[in-house]
Amino acid sequence: MAYESATAIIIRLVEWSESSLVLTFFTRESGKLHMLAKGARRPKAPFDSALDLLSSSRISFLRKSSDALHLVTEAKLLRWFRLPPDLPRWYAGFYIAELLDTLTETEQPIPELFDLTESIVQELSGEPSDGIHTPRYVNVATAITRWEMATLTLLGLFPDLSGCSGCGDRVVYRGRAAFHSSDGLLCPACRGARRFPVESNELDRNYSDTHGIIPAVPNTRNAYPSSRFERGGLTVSIAESTLELMRQLVDLRVPLVSLYSTPMPAELRRIMNQWIADQLGRIPRTAAPLAQTLGPFRLRRYVNPL
Repeated sequence: MAYESATAIIIRLVEWSESSLVLTFFTRESGKLHMLAKGARRPKAPFDSALDLLSSSRISFLRKSSDALHLVTEAKLLRWFRLPPDLPRWYAGFYIAELLDTLTETEQPIPELFDLTESIVQELSGEPSDGIHTPRYVNVATAITRWEMATLTLLGLFPDLSGCSGCGDRVVYRGRAAFHSSDGLLCPACRGARRFPVESNELDRNYSDTHGIIPAVPNTRNAYPSSRFERGGLTVSIAESTLELMRQLVDLRVPLVSLYSTPMPAELRRIMNQWIADQLGRIPRTAAPLAQTLGPFRLRRYVNPL
């Protein structure tokens, strides 16, 4: 057994006995770790109010054997996930915590993912990650989509947007391109093996019928429509502008605030909802309250494509 230190974000918190907590940390140095904080619920606990969901802390812990909970001995608060002024940001934080806990493996450090998560959580709590200015509002749909796409890319679970996912060739398109929700971008030859793409006007009409009007202006409400999950995924026809937005969202060199004024296309949210559900084998539990606060929706039953 040895004492170690790490910078960590709390992504899961469970009460254990009358005085203790079982915590799941995502750390920069060691990845996801499960720990026990003895006496954390006592009024004079030695943790400096640092054990709150999505808070960033510098922790010291006693590493136990692989099948036992590590023991937290000290925690000093670095950044607190302040209660946001609106529910969408609050639910977005819960959504990030659930996916981070589900998608990552224990003790596999990914420093880039830690930095990404910390910056998005900081943005949601009202503290801009770029340090330039405080925006008038946080476009939750854009922030969440940036985190989803970049996280899946870092985990090797999202396709390369520079070429066809089937043959690897460069995709030449005229205004629109085919995108399969389980494979990625498709060239005309590979598209023939998939379902015929849904045209954009049909896609928008389907969303209007089942989810309410999808606005054409940047607005966090109504911007996170629920996907219609289908066996084997969806092949949709996406606009060139949507594909360019996807590339900007994945590229972390593009400041997040610079994308706030760009409307969130319904077809992009449909792809991401399906992709996330395929990775989890289910709809995330926190997706429903997040979608409810962002606008009218109706979650449909997810069908495992396997």
